Amino acid sequence: MTLSLKRTAKIGVQAMSSSYISRKIMAGVNAPGEGTLYRRVAIDARNPDYEANLLEQELIGLFRQSNREKFWQGYKVIDGEEYYVMARPVRFTGECMYCHGRAEDAPAELLERYGYRGFGKETDTIAGVDFVGTSVPKSVGRVQQTIFTYFAFFALGALLFFFTTNVLFRLLVVNNLKRLNTVFRRNVEDDEGSALVSQLEQGDEIDELVDGIEQMSEHLFEARG
Repeated sequence: MTLSLKRTAKIGVQAMSSSYISRKIMAGVNAPGEGTLYRRVAIDARNPDYEANLLEQELIGLFRQSNREKFWQGYKVIDGEEYYVMARPVRFTGECMYCHGRAEDAPAELLERYGYRGFGKETDTIAGVDFVGTSVPKSVGRVQQTIFTYFAFFALGALLFFFTTNVLFRLLVVNNLKRLNTVFRRNVEDDEGSALVSQLEQGDEIDELVDGIEQMSEHLFEARG
């Protein structure tokens, strides 16, 4: 549980503790409302705040029973909420014995801060677990929110695309067809032709415009025949 450092009173106890360092690094994971958990806990922990709870004791017992087990993952209910949990065992090594072996060999600062908790450990025994969990409902909620956000952007983009396409179509196609009607008007002299031109100018649908142009073409052909 501790880093390999020389026995010197000048080095702070916290700097010697891998547990303390890892908790500081992972402190942001436990932000309220985020739905994530990180705990590095042990049975008979030196700091009572990091004493293993029933679930964590169960995982420690699992690792102790199956000494080869190096990792566990699965679903657990924590405080009435389902979490996806990953855990790995934490073992005592020779480096840990300076602070977790015999109390008389430990730094005086350690005894002053925590008393005689957490001593009497042996090397190569499982001390506790690194425990990481993420809330299933909150994770699903974040996924749904992400999907909804992407869908909203996609829908907005699609609307803009179709609107732009419609405007360009009217500018490039419909207006050109109506300008063609103007050309027809200049070449029409009888009442029937004028009626066809008026019908063309009132049409909005492409089919109506095309049909009107065909009728006008036939009329001009007959008029010039």
